[in-house]
Amino acid sequence: MATERILTEVKSGDLPSISIGNFSWQAVGEKQLLSRAANGAVTNGAGAAAVQPAAPKGDDQQVLLNKAFATAPPLTKEDFPLNLLENKTFSGKGYNTIWRGASDVLELNLTAESTAFTASLGNVPNRGVSQDDITLKGLAYLQRVGAFEDETTGLDNSKNPSAIHLEPGCLMLVPNCASPTQGATMNRMASVPHGTTINAQGLAPKAMQSTTTAALVKSIAKVSITPFNIGKPNSLANFFQDRQTIGTGKVANRLPGNLTKFSEKKTIDQDVLNNPNEVLTRALDGQQIESFTTFVVTTDPSSEKGKEYFGGGTANIGFLLGTTVSGPLMTNGKPDPNGQPSPSGNENAHAIRMKCRYWIETVTDTLTIKPGNKEPFTFPPRVSKTGIPGPTFVAPPTDKITQERKIKVKWTQIQYSQDVTLNFNGLSWPHISVATLGDVGTYTLLLQKDTFGPVGA
Repeated sequence: MATERILTEVKSGDLPSISIGNFSWQAVGEKQLLSRAANGAVTNGAGAAAVQPAAPKGDDQQVLLNKAFATAPPLTKEDFPLNLLENKTFSGKGYNTIWRGASDVLELNLTAESTAFTASLGNVPNRGVSQDDITLKGLAYLQRVGAFEDETTGLDNSKNPSAIHLEPGCLMLVPNCASPTQGATMNRMASVPHGTTINAQGLAPKAMQSTTTAALVKSIAKVSITPFNIGKPNSLANFFQDRQTIGTGKVANRLPGNLTKFSEKKTIDQDVLNNPNEVLTRALDGQQIESFTTFVVTTDPSSEKGKEYFGGGTANIGFLLGTTVSGPLMTNGKPDPNGQPSPSGNENAHAIRMKCRYWIETVTDTLTIKPGNKEPFTFPPRVSKTGIPGPTFVAPPTDKITQERKIKVKWTQIQYSQDVTLNFNGLSWPHISVATLGDVGTYTLLLQKDTFGPVGA
């Protein structure tokens, strides 16, 4: 059977191509490549000829569908902070902790990650009854995380990494509402293959704030991986300290069992075990951060004291819920707004809530432009002292320039600290993931300007 490859014109900006095994989520760019069976017949087991679709024409529904998804205008400053992320791929590294199953194993991972955002989804209308209609704006995204820890080196350089997280989702901006009364919110809607979906909400930030790297480091609060009694976050279960201590050799019920090399390399030392956000502050070492904004999304808005917003929650497959009993789950003596069933002690891994804080930062650097180049010059990709990647900048020909010049470049960086509460064995177990991700796009400099930054930076 022959396959006809058809190029159709679709006006849109180029988007990231995201691969998962043999599947590729390819954005609709200036040209969309479609593959259709054009010749020959395919027979099924009974020998009957399958009907072959006709090659698409200009009014083919799939071609028109591609066009429909490519007509949304780009986001603007009014859509902050989503305009900083649109059409960009962010890559970097981080740290993941999770308590596992019947033996209460503590798994620690040094991670590599990529998160790609699409173009704007356009206007997403929500029809009102007790108030006027509203229009949401947003982006789709795909997050992939792999584990790269190597016990022999203590570094994130394993030659046999494992895929540990895949998350397709949408990041949406919801405008002010009258019913319920609340300000603009950010919403993260996502699904993970383990069997949990989330709808997390939080008040939207309004603008970037000037800062320094030192000030940003001081503002990042500590977090703990110590489990606690269900519904009582201040009632800690401190009887797993062997797993939460570096030790002098192999520790049972922990992966990696021996953290000696990691401690020597300061990738997983006692400070990191005590506070995973230490990985975030260390990642900023040597960077020049000139501005940032921060916001929280959570599936449990009651946990954010003084914040007036509603909605959100988690949903789990039956295996994760295990055997449950009827009645509302109690949190701090009050019914849980998620409306999930009460724990019976037989959960396998009930993801009861998720909370994630984001920092969106502007990183700066200085490039030296030398005169006399008749061809475009590509600078090496920006990489921080701690290995966080950044963009690739391209200088146009400089044969018209007579003197060396300095150009200040800027780009966007994302940091996040996420805490998923898993209930099993009668306790709540923090599953904490942190990462620092830099914009890895390619940008052509404008030589007539002394400062250059991608849109939004």
